[in-house]
Formats: sequence, C-alpha cells, structure tokens
Amino acid sequence: MIIGVIAVFAILTFVSWTLISKKAFRFIFGTISLLGLILSVFATSEHMFNYYGVKKDIQTTKTQIFSATGNKTPAGILIAEPINKGSKVDAYVYSKDASATDTKVDAPKLDKTMKVVKVGGEKAYRVLKVTKYKYNNSFFKFLFGVFEMDKVVTKTEVTYQLPETWTTASKEELTAMQKAIATLTPDSDPAVLLLAQDMKKAMAEGDLKKAAANNISLIQATNRPK
Repeated sequence: MIIGVIAVFAILTFVSWTLISKKAFRFIFGTISLLGLILSVFATSEHMFNYYGVKKDIQTTKTQIFSATGNKTPAGILIAEPINKGSKVDAYVYSKDASATDTKVDAPKLDKTMKVVKVGGEKAYRVLKVTKYKYNNSFFKFLFGVFEMDKVVTKTEVTYQLPETWTTASKEELTAMQKAIATLTPDSDPAVLLLAQDMKKAMAEGDLKKAAANNISLIQATNRPK
C-alpha cells in the first residue's frame, strides 16, 4: 500500500506544480502533495531501517525429544558432534520417537544459538525460541505489508533440557564405550568393569535410573585420557 501512496503523492506533486494555473491553488496543493510525498518516503525508510510499525515478537515451542540411541543405552543420549573438524561448536542429534527411527540433526547458524541445560523430571525437551517482527496493528500491516517484515527472523535460540538420566556424548565416545564393554575381561580397568556390572545388574532389576547413572559414568570412564 505504501508504494501506491508514494506513487499517488508523486503524481499529485507533479500535477500540482506544473498543471495548476492559479498560483494560490498551485502553492497550496503543491505543498500538501509534496509534504505527503516526503512523509510517505520517510515512513518507508523508517520502516525498513528502524523497524517503524513493527515490534519484536517471541514465539516459544517446547517438544519432547528421545534418545538418539533408542533403547540401546539405558541413559538418554543427545549426540554432540563438532560442525567441522576441530570446531568447538557442536551440532546435536536426537530422535523424534522412542525407537530412534526418526533422528534429527540440529546445527547452529549465524542467527541460531544452542545450549544444553540440566533440569529435573524424567523427560528431555527441545525448547525453540524464535524472535521475529510483528506489525503493531492491522493498519501498519496494510500500509507496510508489501515488505513482509513479519517474516524476518532476527534470532533463534534452542535449549536442550536434559534430566539427570540423560547426557551428551559424541559418536566417538559412544563407540569407545561399546568397544570397552564388548572386550571386557577380568583384567580390564576395574572401574570400567564395576560400572558395566552394576549397569547390567540395575537393568536386570528394572532400576533404569541407576542403570542410566552407571551408563553415563561408563561413557566418562571409557573416554578418560590415557
């Protein structure tokens, strides 16, 4: 709409100053149309560069996530992998279902930050917070809607909320744990051997919370610097 307003005022300005013969009318209508043109251009500039007519709107979505390893590990696993070799920034892998048949890779971007926090409870969640612009009212949307500022996302924040039965681990760390368990002997690292035995016992007894705690400790124990 604002483009049409600018065009109308531009035409009126030209007509007023060039085609109206009477000086008084030319001055009055020419000045009004010129001021309208200047104000409409100024309003457009303010909208595009200073976000006039819009305000920030935060939309939050919280969804339950499932372990990337499914039921292969008693602990819930959020896989954390560097986005590039040697990078200190991680992408995360989780599952959308309990069987881990629908895994999702979640990577950070320039306008997308990610973090992991520990929470109480038994379920893990992915909290998505999107900050974008919203028109102040229907008038501003009608006036400036052509620029679609309400589709501009300024910031995306992802927070993974993990209970105590969950942990983050890389694929390399999980492989190291699995290899250590598969090659256990009486001469293995006593700490690893004890944790593996305790985890197996807890699973047999149906104590999933204890089994998960042993699983997390086992990941740490099998990935200690040698």
